[in-house]
Amino acid sequence: MILCDAGVLLCLVDRTQPQHKAYRNTVMRLAKPLVTTWSCLTEAMYLALHRGGWQMQKQLGQLLLDIAFPNLMRYTKILTPDS
Repeated sequence: MILCDAGVLLCLVDRTQPQHKAYRNTVMRLAKPLVTTWSCLTEAMYLALHRGGWQMQKQLGQLLLDIAFPNLMRYTKILTPDS
């Protein structure tokens, strides 16, 4: 599990950020779920809109889906009580 705030989320999609490549490579290499709060996600979406418009917001949303869905079946299995 990777705990992240709005800065990390924004840096993952904003190629103008100095740490963009390092953060993106680390998150993809570790292949761990990102854990954040609704307030951090809201802040990241707000910043993405003002830095790169709708396209950057869309990239952030897609990134979160790309990271979350490969693990969705695993999460479901873990959270389902044994029968």
